[in-house]
Amino acid sequence: SHAFYLYIREKSRYLQRETYNTAAKGTKKSRGGRMLNPKSKRTMTQKEFEDRTRRLITAEDYHFVENLYIAAGNMDKDEFCKEMKAMCAYDGANDHIELRQCLKEVGRRVGGMDAELSFLKKAVKKEREELAEFLIGKASAYNDTDFYNKAVKLVGQKEVVTRKIKMGLPLWEEDVQYINANLK
Repeated sequence: SHAFYLYIREKSRYLQRETYNTAAKGTKKSRGGRMLNPKSKRTMTQKEFEDRTRRLITAEDYHFVENLYIAAGNMDKDEFCKEMKAMCAYDGANDHIELRQCLKEVGRRVGGMDAELSFLKKAVKKEREELAEFLIGKASAYNDTDFYNKAVKLVGQKEVVTRKIKMGLPLWEEDVQYINANLK
């Protein structure tokens, strides 16, 4: 029915907006005390940070620095380390940088927001996948290209074709063309 189609269209638009809003700036952390700056795709280890600042830092404080570096976007490593060195207290007795409480709090909040963003991205992705599977089923049941096209818009042609095969649904001409074009 037309009301059902409008509901699906609005749900699809909502998910697209949510995905765009939450996935616009992803961040990644890798293993081994390295941090990955999302825009530059470069990492910095705790040792690199200590070498660049010529100061030692505890692992706990480095965790906050890591969150701040990720949030700094495409800031150069040297520039980031120079500014961090200027903002931090220095304990000459043990040659350690001591993060000021406000920097720790900012780092803690950035880390929390990053975790929440990651959770939201997974939730939106799951919703998109479920909606796409629903649309694929309805498209096949009613031979409706609008549902099909919405599913493709949500998850991509490759995922739609894969899901149709897994669901045991008949392949349409668009699916066969996609398979032929991508199996060369």
